[in-house]
Amino acid sequence: MHTGQWRGDDAEASGVTVTSDDDGSQLRVTVGGRWDWRVALAVRTAVNKCLAEHPGAVIVDLGGADDPRGSSVALLAVAYRVGRAMRPRVSVAVCIAPGSPLERRMGSLGAAWFVPRFTSVPLARAALEQDRVVPSHLSMRLQPVPVAARQARRLVAEAGYGWDDVVRPAQLVVSELVTNVVRHVGTEMSVSVSRRHSGLFLAVRDGGPVLPRGAERYGLGLSLVDRIASVWGSHPTHQRTGKVVWAVVRQGHHLDAAASTARQILEYLPTTLSTEDIATRLRIPVNTMRAHLKAIYRKLGVSQRQEAASASRGRPVQGRSRPPETYAGLSRARGPARTAARWPARDCPAVDCSDLQGRGRSLWRSSPTSL
Repeated sequence: MHTGQWRGDDAEASGVTVTSDDDGSQLRVTVGGRWDWRVALAVRTAVNKCLAEHPGAVIVDLGGADDPRGSSVALLAVAYRVGRAMRPRVSVAVCIAPGSPLERRMGSLGAAWFVPRFTSVPLARAALEQDRVVPSHLSMRLQPVPVAARQARRLVAEAGYGWDDVVRPAQLVVSELVTNVVRHVGTEMSVSVSRRHSGLFLAVRDGGPVLPRGAERYGLGLSLVDRIASVWGSHPTHQRTGKVVWAVVRQGHHLDAAASTARQILEYLPTTLSTEDIATRLRIPVNTMRAHLKAIYRKLGVSQRQEAASASRGRPVQGRSRPPETYAGLSRARGPARTAARWPARDCPAVDCSDLQGRGRSLWRSSPTSL
């Protein structure tokens, strides 16, 4: 998985920028300068990225572009048909100057009959807002206070009602996004949650203009987002007074990451590293590390780290008449379980990890109280 980048150097050099409204439901592709093959390539790339995010609508603003031959008509027509074929449907509209060569070209080719045209961006936004197809869309404004993350999690639970296997990881993601605003930006923020096909779309808008440049350079919070979300990214607001950091959490995508993290934690349990040191090496927040530990302890039927380390290696736990169920099924590095050579099969059964690997819910049920 990779981080979405909305404004690359090539796009900026071609005069193409992508911005969003407050809740991320409408994306705007602004084109400036003379239309040539470089601009066409940049616009196509930007529109493809917008459609991949699956917003409610995409507005292509060509009001400031110089296209005397109307060469952009074909690209606009294809974008409109692609958006219309998506489920849910994504509305694609274009803003052009009245009486321009592009408008005449669209009319002569018949594209004016099906591609929505507007003379200004505000008119396009108002019209598309009425036709927007975004089920279960909720949003709220939050202050940069510690309880903001809790309020955002409640919003996710309400918007994703009935999607238990998506709501919990989505709450972790939105909690990290909001916490980053509280810690690093300190401005009022807008949080929005929308159902998008098989997952939840999360967007947090704040007043900080600096875009994150990847999870590795933005701390442990976005590393967790990078692990759980199917895709995430950021882009400036349409007035360039802030930014929107968004993420998509789809059904089933986070389960492999959860099981992989549990396996990695098991490999560190026999070491002398502290919980904080392990979290730093795995690039996950300490609270997330503790949540995984609680799930592991519960699965093994132990209450201490030393007991969990012994159980994961198939050794008897001190004070027990028989060893607990092993966690070897989750350990990649240790290979096959070694418990059979030391303990009879009837005394040391292999743990059934299907509920963790198949559904992944045990990790999310054991979240720390701060989440």
